Amino acid sequence: MRYRFDHKFAYACRYATRGSTTAVDRAISHCHKLARLSLYMHEFSWSRLASIGDNVMSLLNFVKQYSVQVTLNLAFARMTKGIGNGTSEDLVIAKLDFPNPYEFPIPDPYITGESILLLDDWSLSFVTCSSLSHDHVDYWGYLKPFKASVWYSLLASCLVVTLLLICQNFSKYKMILTWSELGFMILKAGQDVFLAAFEGTGPTLRVMFKSSASEKMIVVWGLMTFVLANTYKSIVTEDTTEPFVSNPPRKFDELANGQFQIYSSPIVAYHKSFAVPVTLTKYRVGVSEFDAEIYTLFMTWYDSFTSDLGRVILILLNQYGCQTMADATPWYYTPILSLIRPSENHANQATRFRQEFAKSLVGRIAGISQVTNASSVSTIVGKCEKTAFVAPSVYIKSNRFLLSIFGGKSSHLNRKPYVESIDTVFSRRVYMRVSRMSVLSERLKGKIQKLIEAGFYKFWESLIIHAHTAGGIGRLGDDKFVAQQLESNIITVFVMIGIAGGVCVVIFFIEFGLGRKTTILGGFRTLWSASRTCVKYLGKRCFNRDRVKPACGIQQE
Repeated sequence: MRYRFDHKFAYACRYATRGSTTAVDRAISHCHKLARLSLYMHEFSWSRLASIGDNVMSLLNFVKQYSVQVTLNLAFARMTKGIGNGTSEDLVIAKLDFPNPYEFPIPDPYITGESILLLDDWSLSFVTCSSLSHDHVDYWGYLKPFKASVWYSLLASCLVVTLLLICQNFSKYKMILTWSELGFMILKAGQDVFLAAFEGTGPTLRVMFKSSASEKMIVVWGLMTFVLANTYKSIVTEDTTEPFVSNPPRKFDELANGQFQIYSSPIVAYHKSFAVPVTLTKYRVGVSEFDAEIYTLFMTWYDSFTSDLGRVILILLNQYGCQTMADATPWYYTPILSLIRPSENHANQATRFRQEFAKSLVGRIAGISQVTNASSVSTIVGKCEKTAFVAPSVYIKSNRFLLSIFGGKSSHLNRKPYVESIDTVFSRRVYMRVSRMSVLSERLKGKIQKLIEAGFYKFWESLIIHAHTAGGIGRLGDDKFVAQQLESNIITVFVMIGIAGGVCVVIFFIEFGLGRKTTILGGFRTLWSASRTCVKYLGKRCFNRDRVKPACGIQQE
């Protein structure tokens, strides 16, 4: 944004100083009112901005076409513009300090000629569902679907049914069993319970319960074990909860070390493309905000070298970067490259520069970065095969944005949950830079600062993100995914089982009180008697080792 000033006061405002007592003070006090916007941006002209008018809906439809940087500059321009006819040629430049692939980065020493206003922090985050290593089986994971209390309840229930079956066999055989027969009976009872719990058929269950009420109880118990067994199997056979150890990355260093592929998509496509380095000898066309960050940091890395060493990088750009941009050669370094001729010394240094770039942070991130359409992100990243999606952190924090990209909180291909990074990359502060021109720039700076303190920046940032998410990002119709709510179905089944089981328990105790289940108690008494007999026999055996060993439970005459 460039601001011109009324020619009548331009000279006075430029050379006047604060605290003077001349009549120029009145001119100084009104300098901030005389600033008139002279918009100059690569994306659009002042005539397009003026055609919008003051209609809010027209303005929102207009800003959806441009990036956050351009739109915020536009918002400040509309709020700081003045009215008037005659203007001077004196300019005050005010603009946001965002990465711009169409301009060389401003060196830090230049800040001495500018006034800066802190606006916000800017960074990039990622989302992934992949693991750092290949999944391996964790056998303890088979116990994790249910809590410990559920497992204890299941074991106690199965133990009670097993004891009832053992007692039923005692009552059925009406005889004292040997050790081998007793062991076979216990094994058979356990087998019946195991088969019933895992959808098998136990041969003695219906023999045990002959009345209608008792039979209903065992039916309810079998139904509950059937539901639990199916629930358990549906959990451990799903990719999201099967007993495989998964360790998703949460930091960008882990992505680089694990050789992940980082995908980005343009929230709003740039109107001019630019070359993004993957390596110093390999480039791709940049279109996203992530690409603009990589390019800006690459140029900053280039500026850290001396002019002689920098020529080597420019030669590599000329040889490889321009091949990538053959249809639209970047204008910002072509004139310089045409004057450079490679030498043997430059060729020898190229290998060393490629290695240095690959070791740098921007080189490591750029080497695994790719760009794709927003509608393809959920399919690519949803496979959970060492892929991640990166975007500005302010967008990643927006649930609406993530929903528009992925369609849900977990992958629609294997239902693994998406996780967000806990750190950021390319973090920096965003400033409003105002060129210093005595009182003129100070007046303009004060006006912009008041807008910032009033929350103008945050308001427009949230509004732009909402506009981009609602109307700027499109998804294919067949990519929509609605997660199935299995939990509600399972809860409904258990409520029905609980009601039916309660009725059956009441009927069972009524029949038990009327004495219709004396066979069960008889079985318990028989089992208790046999156990006491075996204990007594083992006690006598310790004192009578030379006597003939009788069968378990058979008294010696």
